[in-house]
Amino acid sequence: KLSAARQRFDFDYLNLSLGGPIDPVTGSFGTPSAFSEDDGNHSDGVDLSLSGRFDAWGREYKLTMGADWRRSYGKQLRNRIDTAFPEGEIRLDDFPGLDLPAPVRGRAGSGWPAWGGKQQGIYARLDMQATDRMHVIVGGRYGNYRHSETMEEYDEDGNVTYRDTSWRWSENGIFTPYAAVTYDLTPDWTAYASLTEIYKPQGNTFAGPPDNPTQLDPITGRNYELGAKGAIMGGALNLAAALYRIERQGEKVEDPRYEDELGTYYLPLGEIVSQGIDLEVSGEVAPGWQVFAGYTYNHNKNTRENAVFSALTPRHMFKLWTDYNLPGDWSKWTFGGGVTVKSRHANSGT
Repeated sequence: KLSAARQRFDFDYLNLSLGGPIDPVTGSFGTPSAFSEDDGNHSDGVDLSLSGRFDAWGREYKLTMGADWRRSYGKQLRNRIDTAFPEGEIRLDDFPGLDLPAPVRGRAGSGWPAWGGKQQGIYARLDMQATDRMHVIVGGRYGNYRHSETMEEYDEDGNVTYRDTSWRWSENGIFTPYAAVTYDLTPDWTAYASLTEIYKPQGNTFAGPPDNPTQLDPITGRNYELGAKGAIMGGALNLAAALYRIERQGEKVEDPRYEDELGTYYLPLGEIVSQGIDLEVSGEVAPGWQVFAGYTYNHNKNTRENAVFSALTPRHMFKLWTDYNLPGDWSKWTFGGGVTVKSRHANSGT
């Protein structure tokens, strides 16, 4: 099997900023400013795989082997902006009726015309029929990754006045195995357990000191999952439940020793555990009536600091979506709606 993909998209934007939160005493937003960029991403990928079935020791096996190659490069060019905003801060009593002159966008002044990476690897997966009801699946991927960036500065005529291509790094010999077991409890219900290794490069983040920074090592860890999937009502309604636990070592944590520096520096001290439960039900509960409902519970913390790692991740989340296709002469009409409910979650800072 051979598959290939190519994606191209480019866009530009002009953004108006009013400085920050509203001052509760003066009603001030801050001084207006404008920002503009030309951005985009170009990506290509190729995947070649072979798969087949064979019998051994009285059981059936399925083997898949392949190789893949991908590259993805983005651009981020910061444009010059000329503004004629009135002096002073914008206040609440300026609304309605505020009329700011449109900024004039010029050529790019600086940016990254090409940044991104390439990766290639080989992979394999073996699905073994251990018993009439049990399947054992093992596999993994071995690959390499290379990242590069080009930073440029331009004069008002668009000529390059500065170019830096020194920012390059690579990760070689990355092996990420996985294993899973499935067991058919009944013709309609299957239980499963899986284990996946985690490997996430952090080459774009650095540890101090600022005069001699070093790249952080990759995040490593494991993802455990135990669950069951099945169907009721003659297969019309699908149900799934899963317990999960994600362990990640080496997660970046901001280094407070260098908070006054221009850049941000990190320490690889995060030992993150994220665990919880996922429940889902989906299907056709009546002719023409489709329903999806899901509930997720998540508890995460940095075990090294014994503190919540991401307060932005809600501990409880419930989703309900439904649509109904009218019968008969009205069958071209479908009505639907949904709701997502989350428990309190927040972030703090200055």
